[in-house]
Amino acid sequence: MAAKVLVAYATQYGSTQEVAESIAVSLENEGLEAEYAEMNKVTSLDGFDAVVFGSPIYIGQWLDDAHTFLTKFQAQLEKLPVAVFGLGPVSNDEKEMANTLTQLDDNLGKYPWLKPGAVQMFVGSYDPRKLKFDHQKMAAVPGHRAYGKSVLDNRDWGAISDWAAGLPAQLGLK
Repeated sequence: MAAKVLVAYATQYGSTQEVAESIAVSLENEGLEAEYAEMNKVTSLDGFDAVVFGSPIYIGQWLDDAHTFLTKFQAQLEKLPVAVFGLGPVSNDEKEMANTLTQLDDNLGKYPWLKPGAVQMFVGSYDPRKLKFDHQKMAAVPGHRAYGKSVLDNRDWGAISDWAAGLPAQLGLK
């Protein structure tokens, strides 16, 4: 019987959901049973053999749903293999990626009990047409890093698929 993996994600504008869906497909291609769900809709981890956890990082922080998920399911997550992914900068700039990796490490450090078998940061996407009102206002301020930017999507789907394909071995599921 194939191991069953939950790909739990938090998302603000849908980019992390798309990455979670891609990870689930890659896991299924590796012979696992995969289910993806928004973290705030997960009611139980019963029946899962592993969890892949993902959230974007905004202003140095995971979304609140990510923190709530980890707190709510701590007892079960301590016993399951876990992989963590984040979405961060919308460009491939090495300095921005290094900064976001530090932010991911800082968020993980808030949960010393969490021992992920794999951790990865991916480039995210940006679509100003999807922004909530308060984010539109911030992006309209000259000097803001999103000021004047149009749609950007530098997600590397090959890298995402390759990372996910390696998860069964990294999490001891194969």
